[in-house]
Amino acid sequence: MTEPKVKLLVELCAVLGGKFTMHTMKELWSLSEGGDDEDLNNALMVAIKKKVLTSMSSKGYAPVGRNRKSSIGENVVFAFVHLRILDVCSGMLLKQQKVQLHAMCAEAFSSDGMQTEPEARHLNESEEYERAVAYWRQAIDLSRKSAGDFLPFIDSSFRHSSGWSKTDRFRMALSF
Repeated sequence: MTEPKVKLLVELCAVLGGKFTMHTMKELWSLSEGGDDEDLNNALMVAIKKKVLTSMSSKGYAPVGRNRKSSIGENVVFAFVHLRILDVCSGMLLKQQKVQLHAMCAEAFSSDGMQTEPEARHLNESEEYERAVAYWRQAIDLSRKSAGDFLPFIDSSFRHSSGWSKTDRFRMALSF
């Protein structure tokens, strides 16, 4: 396993945040040109052995042998072993790298057409504020959460999108 593949995996994980499923990582891995599924499985095994990541599922993860197909289930959840490791990995990324990786995350989440809140967050972080506003609206429409849960993120998107005054942002927030 080459170190650049493990480094790419850790960078993708840092942008995804605290937890992610194998399904999400496979989508992101294919967009990042990280390689095939076996490369992803091998990178995950190295990251787990080095105690950077952990599998949060008791079932569904087994190492991949040379003659076996992947036995990592789509719904297996992975996370950083500790939040400080996540902070360090995230902090090592350059601003432009973060923007590009967040754009890839938004694209990966958009492939299923259902996860509007994570997509909106990643669009906001990739500085695609106009699109982020549209996804925040959709997330609130689909969510049973109150609009107050989303206001800090919505405000950030509105603040950076063109043509929105402070009064417009306040009115928009109240309309949710």
